[in-house]
Amino acid sequence: EPQETPEPQQTDDPKTSPQGNIGSLPSGSTPRLFGSGSVTTPAISGTTAEISQEEEQKLYEKYSLAEKQVFCITPQDTMSITIRVDELDILSVREDLPVKITLEALKGREYTGAITEIGRTGSNEGGNTKYNVTVSIPREENMIPGMNAAVKITTAESEAPITVPAAALVEKGAKTYVYTSYDDKKDSLNALAEVETGLSDGMRVEILSGIEKGSSVFYRYADTLVYNFFSTIGK
Repeated sequence: EPQETPEPQQTDDPKTSPQGNIGSLPSGSTPRLFGSGSVTTPAISGTTAEISQEEEQKLYEKYSLAEKQVFCITPQDTMSITIRVDELDILSVREDLPVKITLEALKGREYTGAITEIGRTGSNEGGNTKYNVTVSIPREENMIPGMNAAVKITTAESEAPITVPAAALVEKGAKTYVYTSYDDKKDSLNALAEVETGLSDGMRVEILSGIEKGSSVFYRYADTLVYNFFSTIGK
């Protein structure tokens, strides 16, 4: 007599499920800090974007195949730099201030950044308290975590100021002076003039009063001597 052929049955036995290799995800970068400020990336070099899960069951020769996408990785579009700001300057730092960044490895280029975090817990370093300030910078292909960075934050501006080199200032007690005369015969600096100082970028200092525009100031600085050595090969 004709026999009734049983219909294929789906099995839940995991031993009969097909097996495959798990694909690798893009590797991340570990944050590194060089000196007072360096470019870093988050601990994971991508962000997890949640997507809808879709599962399709296919019945074929007693095997159940599940197709499911769990998450995807998208690259970070910014990098961060942490700098140490002195306690005398930290109150002047705000998140809306303009920031310019240069990288030692990428000479001749200047980048525009933004202040993203201002630390409120300082740490004492040699009798002086400093605070962490985090700056973000748009990421470019040639930027690598760990590169040394110089960060310039403009806290205030003044029009056509009178400035002198910071090395020209002479501090005596609570007052500041500059030398306005030099005796080349005696090799001596003379004629101290008291001045009131204003803004500074670390290299030059604004003079609010005490000397007029066009005045000369004198100061000593360390010369760099270059020596050339020659040797004669004896015959």
